[in-house]
Amino acid sequence: MSFYTSAIKTHRIDPYFENEARTEFRIDANKLFTSNFRLCNVGAFSDKSGNYNYVVGGQGIIRSISIYDNNQYLDGNKRSNYWQSFKNQNVENSELRDVQRYMSKLNIGYTVDGKLDENNKITLEVPEVQLFPKSFFEFTDDEATTQTCNINLQKLIPLLASTQYLSSSMFQKLRIVIEIEQDASLYLTNNAVLDGYNSMVLVIDEIVDEKVISGANAVLNKGISWFAIEHDNAYLPAGGATVAAPVANQKQVFNLNGFDNKFLNRLVMINNTTNGLTTSNTIIDKYESPVQHNNKVQFRVNGANLLPYSLDRPNQKLARLTDVFGTFTVLPAQNTTWIADVNYVQANYREMYGASDYTGVLVGQRISDLQVSYERDALYSATNTNREEVLNAPLNVNFYGEVRKTIVPQGNGYRIAYA
Repeated sequence: MSFYTSAIKTHRIDPYFENEARTEFRIDANKLFTSNFRLCNVGAFSDKSGNYNYVVGGQGIIRSISIYDNNQYLDGNKRSNYWQSFKNQNVENSELRDVQRYMSKLNIGYTVDGKLDENNKITLEVPEVQLFPKSFFEFTDDEATTQTCNINLQKLIPLLASTQYLSSSMFQKLRIVIEIEQDASLYLTNNAVLDGYNSMVLVIDEIVDEKVISGANAVLNKGISWFAIEHDNAYLPAGGATVAAPVANQKQVFNLNGFDNKFLNRLVMINNTTNGLTTSNTIIDKYESPVQHNNKVQFRVNGANLLPYSLDRPNQKLARLTDVFGTFTVLPAQNTTWIADVNYVQANYREMYGASDYTGVLVGQRISDLQVSYERDALYSATNTNREEVLNAPLNVNFYGEVRKTIVPQGNGYRIAYA
């Protein structure tokens, strides 16, 4: 298309400022850009080689990302790496296997090979799930050879995904500000000690065709509306199961104030362990959302139950999640606490079973009061393996919601508001 050959000029922007904690890019004023900003060369190197975290890859390096107009916050994601641990699974398996594996250096796209007997008939043995070789998502001890990511910032900044163009005539001093995750275990495995980060590069496309610029500015002058990602959280204490009382029913009501007076669209609840597992889970570690035994969840919005019944079964939760958020890629047993025989879960992804408990609902209301009823049966285990430990452990229960916002041109400036 001529639009992509004659109307666009691509810019490679180096950081205006960078250190081990922060990177900032600044964008020239009085220009029109397409909104598909790309962040390239995102990577880290350490004292030894290993693979990036399976569910976030090199994206785990970005703790938070924001877009500003001078000092005016426009949009962003304050918990980018944790949010991406959910969103990376919220796509087709083929997207993970054939695209994101290379772009983001994660390893949760799968190919399943059935087993055949000597007569080439399918057996009832456990199918093999093929993970990719480490070389495709490996960090090294050398900045020049470590694998790096290329990230479409529309995935991290919803404002960019909501509009085709962004004008630095409207926003005169555009800045992209990235906070670097200081806990290296959130993206490096193998007990690696971080040595440093690769210098990131921002790639953006400027529109140079005057006809296109005129039409785009006419659209932007009508304003921009989008769903920003905002966060609230609650704390679930340890379950209290003991040798004497190995099963302890636990009920908690979370009062969430972070969405008050805002129109809340979709909401997802994610369980995260407070300090990771005692026995290290090297595949996904602190990003896992562990399934809880006999878990029941109900949402109460503005004084009324949102759901006709509590969500209390793993596949019931998964069905509602996919109804609300779309395709979600999980392995067999990844969203359940118990299986009859652990040997039916292949060894090279056994750590992932029971690690994906996400509860997603469509709220679609302006919030004055939001409560979540949470119940589980905490279980005591003397062995305290990865999967058993989290059934009695304290949890950080995180909530990510879409809230409606607008930017409306006003005089020589603009106004940002919750819609």
